[in-house]
Amino acid sequence: MNSSILFAQAATSSSTSVVIQFLSILGLFYLTVITPGPDFLAVVQASLNKGLKSGVCTALGIGCGLLFHCTYSVLGISWLIQQYPIAFSVIRILGGLYIGYLGIQSLRSKSIAPIDENSNEPKEESVFSRGGFITGLLVNLLNVKAMVWFIFFFSSVIPESFGLSLRAIFALCSLIGATVIFCLLALFISQQAVRTTLQKMGRAVNIIIGLAFLFIAIDILYGLFQ
Repeated sequence: MNSSILFAQAATSSSTSVVIQFLSILGLFYLTVITPGPDFLAVVQASLNKGLKSGVCTALGIGCGLLFHCTYSVLGISWLIQQYPIAFSVIRILGGLYIGYLGIQSLRSKSIAPIDENSNEPKEESVFSRGGFITGLLVNLLNVKAMVWFIFFFSSVIPESFGLSLRAIFALCSLIGATVIFCLLALFISQQAVRTTLQKMGRAVNIIIGLAFLFIAIDILYGLFQ
């Protein structure tokens, strides 16, 4: 009887430890998500210049990119990326050029114009065709630093004691949580009070975003020479 109680207590203690470990690592993942990077900048740029809908679509595009990263990390096939350095270099070049292109576009942008999300006027293009979703997807997929980080995170940070099912649950929580965070970011940036404050800064905001994009692009391309 006593041995059964001790066994049950040990199992409960072990389960609690796993839950705490799981939540701690997930919290660490979310902290890296809110750190300004290409994804963060893409959502801010879309929300400022095209409105809430475009910002949310950009966030959803990023979420789909995260799904890809999480899938190959969970299945343990990330070694394929390491085995083909040429393909990895091509992705690095495309990613650097695309992020640099976004930076140039931001530098060329005029002051932040007022946006009426409730306007009934017909729009020539849908939010998706205007590039919100595609921009978010490409920024995330072509960011080689995200690939390297996912490989490191799932191989080094997540303990081996986490089985395939627990890793899959972690990946699902990660991509859903990250997508929600970026959607909330789009909602925050699109608030009238926030937009009004940023509009007073004129082109300075777009210039700062553009320079940040260019810095990240140069950093990515610089890795080719290392």
